[in-house]
Amino acid sequence: IIQSVAYRLGGDAPSLKFPEPVALRDVQRLFPNAATVDERSDDDPFQPVRAKDGAVLGTVVRTAPDADAIMGYQGPSDALMGFTPEKTVVGITMGATFESQRYADYVREDDDFTERHAGKTVDELAQVVGSRAWGDGVSGATMTSGAVMEGVVRKAKVLVAPPEAP
Repeated sequence: IIQSVAYRLGGDAPSLKFPEPVALRDVQRLFPNAATVDERSDDDPFQPVRAKDGAVLGTVVRTAPDADAIMGYQGPSDALMGFTPEKTVVGITMGATFESQRYADYVREDDDFTERHAGKTVDELAQVVGSRAWGDGVSGATMTSGAVMEGVVRKAKVLVAPPEAP
């Protein structure tokens, strides 16, 4: 209800299902040399990822709250999209989730899933058709990986054309 009211009033509704900040261990699956992740600002969903010396390695964007209602096998998942400084995809991984650990691990450990969209832009991610998002599932975790990719596509569409305030 809180998310709906905030959206209706034109605000940026926080994720009530995934309220914690992005976990560094999740980011390190995309950027192994990551030492810190800047906090998300209200006006820019791209969170800079920094090396130990402070150099920007790229950015991450999480799918929450835009994908909070997309259900996998047991519930929603927050995914992370990693981008180079030039804004092309480094990879996609699963962050916090309501899925069972086994299915989450299948998705997190599948290098093909992580790297499948490497080199694409946000615009190209936004054009992935729903059936294609679900069609490239991880064996043994098809529902989970399909839901993650559906969330990625939904978030990419929001980044390309943010919803207008009512």
